[in-house]
Amino acid sequence: MSNDIERLLAAAADDTDRPLNTSADEIVVRARRSARGSRIAAISTSVLTAAVIIGGGAAWSANRTDGEAQVAGTPSRTVTIDVKTGWLIDAETRKPIAPAPPVSRVSDSAIVQRCAGYDKQPRYGPKPSWDKAGPVTAQWKVVVKTSSGTAIGAVLVSPDRTVVAVCNATDGKYPSWSFGRRQLSRAPADGLVFEAGRADGLRVPDNVTKVLVEVPGENVLREALLGSDGIYTIGVVPNLPGPKPSIAIQKPRIRAYDANGRKVLDRVIPFAIQKLPVIPSVSTPR
Repeated sequence: MSNDIERLLAAAADDTDRPLNTSADEIVVRARRSARGSRIAAISTSVLTAAVIIGGGAAWSANRTDGEAQVAGTPSRTVTIDVKTGWLIDAETRKPIAPAPPVSRVSDSAIVQRCAGYDKQPRYGPKPSWDKAGPVTAQWKVVVKTSSGTAIGAVLVSPDRTVVAVCNATDGKYPSWSFGRRQLSRAPADGLVFEAGRADGLRVPDNVTKVLVEVPGENVLREALLGSDGIYTIGVVPNLPGPKPSIAIQKPRIRAYDANGRKVLDRVIPFAIQKLPVIPSVSTPR
């Protein structure tokens, strides 16, 4: 009986055809060690800690890696995921990172056409001396666009890359729109503020591939939707019926990272924010 048990245990513990060279006690110890390893693996899976391979531009390509500086020469690193939402946990603040707003399905040409109409509306005050880009036309480039219900938010850049047009609009029962032209120049290392009063009115350097916005009082971080030309958005504010709160939200912190996960910008914007988009629901994990 003992020999049969040893033979069966050996077959389970050793996938070769070699004769049994260990005792039953040694095999039991090996089995216990294997079971303990399986339990550890199961615990690790429930915590959802994953190794993320850093490989040039692929590091932030899926907007899935949270960011502290990547150690030079390190092929991989570990990030933690919130098991309830599927959102990443920011290593610096330990807050979950809400996913970026979606890219709008409205075509660029339709957005340009709508924003061109707003651009033709009368303006208050004289035309600034820096604005020589002319009216919005089909040659203007949509650098980032997002939607929330019927609300659309987009940013356009002039062909000579000197003017940025911020265009927001809603349709439906409570339509509204806003449009503004701002001067655009090359973004310095600490970012270029092109529209005061908006958390996404900041332009980040060209090498940035990921932007995180931390709003005081919120228990999650907002990942921005990064477009071209270093311009990003954290979403569009829908025009909803009923009274709107006028509580100022003080000075969000903006962090930006390059393709290798290195933090290249960390600043608090110098103005208060009064309107913010709704944070995506936890029912839509990444």
